[in-house]
Amino acid sequence: MRIMGTSFFLGIMATIILGITLLSIAIYDIVCHRIRHVIKYLFFILMGILLIIFSLLFTVTGGTNLLLVLREIDIDYDKEIAFAFAIFTCWSLFIAVRYYGYVLLPEYSNLNKELRFKISRKTIYLSFCTLIAESIVLWWCWPILAYVIDIILLRIYR
Repeated sequence: MRIMGTSFFLGIMATIILGITLLSIAIYDIVCHRIRHVIKYLFFILMGILLIIFSLLFTVTGGTNLLLVLREIDIDYDKEIAFAFAIFTCWSLFIAVRYYGYVLLPEYSNLNKELRFKISRKTIYLSFCTLIAESIVLWWCWPILAYVIDIILLRIYR
């Protein structure tokens, strides 16, 4: 696998910073006892994990020649798959921020209670649909993710 330019390193830095940010948000909420609904918070953590996975896949498929390497071992994806990963990364970030603001911490909103409840309910529905769509795309692109995880584990354990 060959790195094609500096965009790969910027993408890896952004993915690491995103992971650290989500981890620090979770630690801060645990320390300050701001978690009221554990299931809703676990849903947020799952959305964060999927966000990091899609960010990593976008970085690796867009910044390296991974798709050409996979084509040599009979795993064929179009080069536009990196664009799909970018769309899912941006959409996941939007949904995670909206979910955190309107579902987990609605008391910090300036909206009235009735409107806050409607937005919260719609955000939960939108988050659930997004989670299902991301899971389907991840299942479809499982060979790419498995190959990336294999490369990461080989680099760590060498």
